[in-house]
Amino acid sequence: MSTYVIADDLSGAAEAAAVLAVLGDDVAQNAQAGAPVSLELLSAGSLHGGALTALPGPADIFVVDSGNRHLTAPEAAARMRVLLAERPAGRDVFLKFDSLLRGNVEAELAAAMEAGPVAFCPALPHLGRTVRNGVLEIDGTPLHQTALWQAEPTGPGRSMAAHLANASPAVVPLPTVRGRDLADVLASLAAEGRLAVCDAATQDDLDLIATAALGQGIVLAGASGLAAAMRRSRPTPSDVPQTAPARIRHSPMMFILGTASPSAKAQLAELELTGVPIHRVHPEDIPAFDPGADGTTAVVVDGHVDPSRSGEIVRSLAELARRTHAGRHLVLSGGETARAVLDALGIRTLHPMSQPHPGAVVSVTDGGRLVATRPGSFGDRHSLTKILSIMQALEAANSGKVSL
Repeated sequence: MSTYVIADDLSGAAEAAAVLAVLGDDVAQNAQAGAPVSLELLSAGSLHGGALTALPGPADIFVVDSGNRHLTAPEAAARMRVLLAERPAGRDVFLKFDSLLRGNVEAELAAAMEAGPVAFCPALPHLGRTVRNGVLEIDGTPLHQTALWQAEPTGPGRSMAAHLANASPAVVPLPTVRGRDLADVLASLAAEGRLAVCDAATQDDLDLIATAALGQGIVLAGASGLAAAMRRSRPTPSDVPQTAPARIRHSPMMFILGTASPSAKAQLAELELTGVPIHRVHPEDIPAFDPGADGTTAVVVDGHVDPSRSGEIVRSLAELARRTHAGRHLVLSGGETARAVLDALGIRTLHPMSQPHPGAVVSVTDGGRLVATRPGSFGDRHSLTKILSIMQALEAANSGKVSL
């Protein structure tokens, strides 16, 4: 399966790469054999003069972090057009978006529709995120009735059609997804220039959507659940060369979390039980804070975070990481925070190696540094300790291996 992925933030890009490469948490398998496909993760810094530089070589999965999540809608649409125009020949395309519809989803999908038909579904059934009658639900509650957009400057639409109004959406209800006419309905919407917004309540529903869309050259767009369905629909041949495992250097770790949400607080409490010192820092204190240069440590933004200041806080965290990282492996929670930190450190390429749990991905740089990324809203109370354990195991298993 040769795939070109455009993701709108770094954690989503890493997640899509891990799902498409079928990475799990089996450290021994991943560390000794490398990923079953070769893949690269390029930043939007590769965009120069309106064209994508450093096009992929023989990689089977090529993932671009567009950085579109936090651009303006016109900027995100323009970048999507460039990235689709640079689509490598012979590759399926997957557009990775946030499962909670955050970012410039409407503008990017509208731009993608200019290049050809698109089918969209953000469902993640294993996390209770489903789409019914064109409404995204979280454990049965419509998204707009939850508090999951409380850190955003605006609110989500009451339905997918309302949220994506400028992309000419047309809802494909669950009975149609599960019926015999799905392929015909998608073809008809494609001919009309409509965006197919598909219901899905199970992974089987996503499989049906992927099979029907890919069979007609329709681009798939959505969350990692649809990426997994795409991978199952386009299985990787058994003779695909494996990548060489990386040499991972020995180093302590630095956790950077952009928010102390209720779930993050529980995760940090578990991490603290392992002996990792937790530094809870108020936003105004970040510029002068120094966690020290020795040992594994964690920094989390504590106190109320004004959404209008989120960009400023992310930049402060990136500068803190640049000043104090001391060569440590990194655990970065939140796509915007992760991207800003890696930009500050000049890291442009990641090689995903393991997926400790859905949404969390541990990658290695060409220089042997481990980088874990995770959306801020993902993971149970053991998320950070599981990531820590996996990173320690990868470090131990890969000592002395040939570097990428």
